[in-house]
Amino acid sequence: MTAQLRLDQIRDLVNQWEQLSGYSTTVADWMINEMADAMDYAGLGHAITSLYDVGQYMAQHIGDPSTGSTLWDSSKAAAMPWARYGMSSTEYDAKLSAFDSAFRVLTGQSAPTDVIERALHQHQGTMTGQQFETWLLTQDSIKQQYGWLKYGLDFQQFQTQKLNMRTQFGRELSDQEAVTQLQYHHAAQGANMGVGVQPTLSQAERKQTQIGLSANVVR
Repeated sequence: MTAQLRLDQIRDLVNQWEQLSGYSTTVADWMINEMADAMDYAGLGHAITSLYDVGQYMAQHIGDPSTGSTLWDSSKAAAMPWARYGMSSTEYDAKLSAFDSAFRVLTGQSAPTDVIERALHQHQGTMTGQQFETWLLTQDSIKQQYGWLKYGLDFQQFQTQKLNMRTQFGRELSDQEAVTQLQYHHAAQGANMGVGVQPTLSQAERKQTQIGLSANVVR
């Protein structure tokens, strides 16, 4: 690709990006030239070729207009988070809604901003709600925090298991206690694996929960 074609490519992307920002930001010529020349800007690992890439470049150039800076106005950048991902506001809102729904199904909680941002960055803004759900199940930190995910349960299925356990124990178990019971149940189902010492419940309670769980197969 010639230098001129490369500049034209970046100008076209920048024009689209300016439209996403409601034409509230004008990208300076020196930025366009820098984007065209850069082979690996802002740790992208590749040359700038997409609206996501332009958004990430602009996110590295947030400035204060009161100083006469030609960089992206910090207040405008904060007001339009979708622009840093190369999305329209409608697309961004729809994606956040899909992500939040997927997170709630698995955990019963709203999706944390840092988790959403990590997913968007890792997949350059292309991830769907279904892909987000699949991605969550590969994140060790998420499975550690919401232990029932390690045993193939979503939040509602975990609540059903807790209800079964309450019937067996005669009391409400904490999430941690219930997850521990899932752990022992799965260990007991393994080849030649017995149930170890119960750290939080009595031996009688442990026996009760094994009976209850066996009657309600965990997928």
